[in-house]
Amino acid sequence: MGFTTDIGHDTPRYSPVCTYCKHAEGFRSGEAFGREPIPLPIWYGENGHREPYPGDGGIRFEPVRGVGRSS
Repeated sequence: MGFTTDIGHDTPRYSPVCTYCKHAEGFRSGEAFGREPIPLPIWYGENGHREPYPGDGGIRFEPVRGVGRSS
């Protein structure tokens, strides 16, 4: 899967996983990882974060209410 980054940014502003997660709090931040940035494999959508991931504190992907997402 290829990605186009936003001009002037090395990392895409929106995540195909985190954008739709109720635990997301902003750019690469959310409840699961506390003060640490969301790991890039999750942010890039290479890992859907439906299984445990090191450092996630037991918090995993849950869709934002009213938003459907497959996979």
